[in-house]
Amino acid sequence: MTAARSDESMLSPELQLLVRLVRLAADIVSIHDVVAFAAPRDTCLKDVIAACVEFARQEEEGVGRWTSKGAFAAAWLPAWSLPQHRALRALYISEAECTTIRTTEEASEWVDGFLFLCIDAFVRDNVTVPPVREAEPKSGGGSSYRIMYRGEEEVLTAWQTALSNANKSGTASNIENTEFEADGWLVCRTMKQVFQQTGWSGDWLQDRSGKFDYYLELQLVPPFDGESSWHLRYFVAHRYWNAKRPLSDWWEQPGRDFAIGRAVLKDIDRWVLPKLLEAADVSTAIEDSLQEPKTSEAVIAPEAVFSFLTQEASELEELGFQIRYPDIKEMSAGDIRIRVQVRRKSHKTAHAPSHLRGTSWFDAQQLVEFDWKVALGGTELSEEAFQQLVMQRSPLVQLGGNWRLLPLDTIMRQMETLRRSADEAAGGSFIDVTRMVLLGDTEVQEEIPVDIEFAEDVRDIRDLVYALLQSRRPTGTASPRLFQGRLRDYQKMGYEWLLHLRKIGCGAVLADDMGLGKTIQVLAYWCHLKDDAPRRSPHLLICPTSLLQNWRAEITRFAPTLAIYVHHGGDRESRPGSFTDLISEYDVVMTTYATAVRDEDVLVTVEWDSVVVDEAQNVKNPETKQAKVVSQLNGRHRIALTGTPIENRLEELWSIFRFAIPGYLGSLSWFRRQFIDPISNQESGRTSWQLHQLLQPVLLRRSKTDPNIQLELPEKWEVLEYAGLTSEQGALYQSVVNRLFLSIDGTTTTMSRRGQILTALVRLKQVCDHPCLTVGGSPAVNRSGKLKMLLDLMDDALSVGEAAIVFTQFRSMGEILCDAMEQRFGWRPQFLHGGLTSVTRGEIVDAFQSGRDKSPVLVLSLKAGGVGLNLTRANHVFHYDRWWNPAVEDQATDRVFRIGQTKNVQVHKLVCTGTLEERIDHLIQSKRSLSKAVVGESEGWLTEMDNDALRNLFELDAAFDFEEEEV
Repeated sequence: MTAARSDESMLSPELQLLVRLVRLAADIVSIHDVVAFAAPRDTCLKDVIAACVEFARQEEEGVGRWTSKGAFAAAWLPAWSLPQHRALRALYISEAECTTIRTTEEASEWVDGFLFLCIDAFVRDNVTVPPVREAEPKSGGGSSYRIMYRGEEEVLTAWQTALSNANKSGTASNIENTEFEADGWLVCRTMKQVFQQTGWSGDWLQDRSGKFDYYLELQLVPPFDGESSWHLRYFVAHRYWNAKRPLSDWWEQPGRDFAIGRAVLKDIDRWVLPKLLEAADVSTAIEDSLQEPKTSEAVIAPEAVFSFLTQEASELEELGFQIRYPDIKEMSAGDIRIRVQVRRKSHKTAHAPSHLRGTSWFDAQQLVEFDWKVALGGTELSEEAFQQLVMQRSPLVQLGGNWRLLPLDTIMRQMETLRRSADEAAGGSFIDVTRMVLLGDTEVQEEIPVDIEFAEDVRDIRDLVYALLQSRRPTGTASPRLFQGRLRDYQKMGYEWLLHLRKIGCGAVLADDMGLGKTIQVLAYWCHLKDDAPRRSPHLLICPTSLLQNWRAEITRFAPTLAIYVHHGGDRESRPGSFTDLISEYDVVMTTYATAVRDEDVLVTVEWDSVVVDEAQNVKNPETKQAKVVSQLNGRHRIALTGTPIENRLEELWSIFRFAIPGYLGSLSWFRRQFIDPISNQESGRTSWQLHQLLQPVLLRRSKTDPNIQLELPEKWEVLEYAGLTSEQGALYQSVVNRLFLSIDGTTTTMSRRGQILTALVRLKQVCDHPCLTVGGSPAVNRSGKLKMLLDLMDDALSVGEAAIVFTQFRSMGEILCDAMEQRFGWRPQFLHGGLTSVTRGEIVDAFQSGRDKSPVLVLSLKAGGVGLNLTRANHVFHYDRWWNPAVEDQATDRVFRIGQTKNVQVHKLVCTGTLEERIDHLIQSKRSLSKAVVGESEGWLTEMDNDALRNLFELDAAFDFEEEEV
């Protein structure tokens, strides 16, 4: 074949063209792309082509082109189904026009006549000739053509015979194959059918502009010779073979002809310019190029190149444009590094607050500055050079002669993360460096690795940072000799973690789940310090009043060598001697938050060895007096203990850290801008992960469900217990709702509206608890469906010898519960609430836990008894009224479900059906998996709802059935 083709070059142009036409005819016949044709004798070629086009375009049956009866000549013609074959025909017509010096019309007739003659001969020479009606319509549902008319079958048979006979005439001027007699309308009817599936229906037959065989190719060319702009050059290119020419050449032609390879196109502007106008709707650069008198390329500014590549190019390709791109390889994040060098800005040490001086953490507070670079493979860009790229908004850079596409957004996002790790108010400090290292140490595959290098003059800062990073892998330390107990593995790790952070002068937030032994870990920490240096300043412990006795008992049990001084009670001011002298002989000074506020002037004068705040959520509001006082205490080491570091808002976490590690989370405005606002908007994601990274070294939180804890706790089941309202409760409930919406509909101030909503919320809770809380009267059980259900549930639990605790947030409801149980069971349970002294509270807890109190039930107010207590005698927990924060209720439940519990725990949450209790419970459960900041310890979030949402939440369900009252 190669030899045969090479021999063609020896032939004249006319003969070469004939050879190509023969080859095209053979290709068409080989794939059976032919169609049967018949026309009256002596029909000219021009009319044959016109008839083929007419038959292919007619959709409805008509009279037809020929109606009379007579002699018809049969022939095989190309079906032109393949666009590649149609493109070759156009090329050969162009060649015929050039080589034989014919007009376009003459060249077309010459090519078609010779090609038709060859095809007809080749088919007739074939052993198997296809039937006339081989090209049946492809659509389903049948066709009217399938109905045979009288005489039609005879016509088809004669036609088939004529097509099968060999051509004896050899004449090319007319189609004079073997003839047959037929009615013209029957012949036309058949040809309308078979031509519908051919390529004869298009406008391509007469086109010489290249519209059907060529397209516009756009070639993107990078800048050269110091330019910054890119060029998009326009080419006219063939669809099926490699032939193209720049559009700029067309403008230089003296006439309307445009030669591309062997073809000559005419009037290409008829389709080229409309296509460019289409492209102009997509690309402003192309639109601008059309303003030029002889447009041949578009100029794309460097800042627009990325947009072209990522957006406009795909839209242009959908319009039929082909785009040729330079060799641009995408640079992966793994090939890029952000390098930051830390060096000292000033040799002057920043002055830390007096209550924080003397620690190695703040000894390292010298101001520092950062030198940024971006390493792209083996090329380094300075911060200024990178900013230039950012300003140009171009992610394309030339490296070693090759163009690379940078993940510019990813680099910028990572650099922004590092930059925002610095609180501008701090002026560049050790804490800023710490944040930068923690936020740059990413394991996310899409992030850019960060290399942080330390200059020689900041080696002390480097050592402290690396020591902080090792906090979760502290050096092993033996359990303290003075500690009377056994530390579980996770407790020993927590104790070692506290010692590790103390060595580098960094505070700590120990946030283990309730019941995992935070107290034990602190006691082991204190015992180690006493054993290491018996003569040191005392430790200060601040806790809620209800926990003083619990701490005293735990110290007596596990650390009896620690001398305790309780700074609490009305007689503290009458004790002889100065406060400093008084506490000098003690290891631990215990006090409460309220006492700390009252005795601020005394407590801030002492240089405490450590300051520990238990239930640190008590300082969650940075504006409260107790939060401000606690933050001013002087201590070598600060420790915050909390089971719920975030109950309501992330500001609470910041406030706890203001005490434990001042400055670690920056100023409140910085923390709000960098973390609170983004997390509030997305609830999770990258910013939450960054905050987690930042907290990991200094906040230790383990949960009971952590497989590494291995507590072997019993099972815990939570169940909602649904009670109906009595008719009296239902009427009172609806009355409160009606009054609320009458008042807030006319309220104009936000504060007034909030106050009315919260007041109504409390009243609705009280109505659900018992009517006498709002309207007075008898505390009879039959007035409250919820109270009746509680007693029935209690009866079931106590009948098998089990014990229970009951939580309520209303003190008056607690008294009603005690009265009702005394009336029902014959014994009165103790009631632990905020009005009792710490000593009395401790005695109540000890009596219940030890079994000296014969009552198997203990009633507690949620605020006074919800934290810090150990009540594992009970294995039933009743939440009589709900507090709309799962964390607070879980804390209360953990008084029972904790280390030391041997029985399965059942948690009963009482809800009145058809009321806001039921609806808010559904709302809370749906949000439980989100950040605990979504709903808080207070119900303040309800006040932000609009009136319609609030009405849907508060309204009593119209389908609700009231509890039947006993007579």
